[in-house]
Amino acid sequence: MSQPRYSFAVARIRAKQASLMNASAFERLLACKNAEEAIRLLQEQGFGTEDARDAEELLRAEEEKTWALMASLVQSPAELEMLRYPGDFHNLKAAMKATALPGRMPASYVHSGNLPPEKIREAVSAQNFFALPAYMRTCAKEAWDVLTESQDGQLCDMIVDRGCLEAISAKGRQEENPAMALYADVTVACADIKTALRCAKTRKPPAFVRRALAGCASLSAADLARAAGEGVDSVCAYLSGTRYAGAAEQAKKSASSFERWCDDYLAQQLSSQQYTPFTLWPLVAYLTVKQNEIKSVRLILAAKRNGLPEEAVRERLRKTYG
Repeated sequence: MSQPRYSFAVARIRAKQASLMNASAFERLLACKNAEEAIRLLQEQGFGTEDARDAEELLRAEEEKTWALMASLVQSPAELEMLRYPGDFHNLKAAMKATALPGRMPASYVHSGNLPPEKIREAVSAQNFFALPAYMRTCAKEAWDVLTESQDGQLCDMIVDRGCLEAISAKGRQEENPAMALYADVTVACADIKTALRCAKTRKPPAFVRRALAGCASLSAADLARAAGEGVDSVCAYLSGTRYAGAAEQAKKSASSFERWCDDYLAQQLSSQQYTPFTLWPLVAYLTVKQNEIKSVRLILAAKRNGLPEEAVRERLRKTYG
């Protein structure tokens, strides 16, 4: 992408940052009496679409708007390929369960991937995994064999999730763009930590833990797996000597605090360079913050539907940057 093209993209993103929800906007949303009132307030602010009939439709519309904006700012879809991997692998899991376990697992597809969901569904239905991109083929075949032989949906998810992280990690190592490389490393590290903590709590055997971890540059998968075999305290002790020491502190509090820390940490790392001109930094930073905003809105709407107290919601909200 040429420098003039980057200049336009950066200027557009800086203008869009002004529309990000800030702390006062979330307070107004929290003050709504119910989900319906919150949805109306969001629509008045331009979130989603005016004709969205429910929370999921509203959130889906906002996600689609965000990806459409990102696509309009790059010269080639390849520049966003890695950022769309999670959508592809989510749809792979949905297609596999809908095909192998018909009637038991209703399919729920997203449109934030590189491939149309129909293409993934057709490849799975025909068991033609070579019709999928190279970054999906190996884990697709492994997960399909596990699912059809054992009907173990959890193990299938683990294999696909690890495949997604391995694809992100591999792409990140190839990236010349530092923003994308950082995004890949932190994303995989946080996911591996989450997996290690879950395995430690459920006392999974070391072989299972090693199989579940993808590995990245900023953490040793072998050391993390070894710590997970010894328990949560050992995982936290290992993390205390890494750049993810903050994750260990939050993990001791609760799973939701840990997940919030991970999302905030990635956004902060990217946002620290968001004004670097002529690069993808501002675009990747904006996307990360916007995704956190959508997560927070989803959390508030779910809380309104289920009558959860405001304080329980506040402690789970991601940091705001708007």
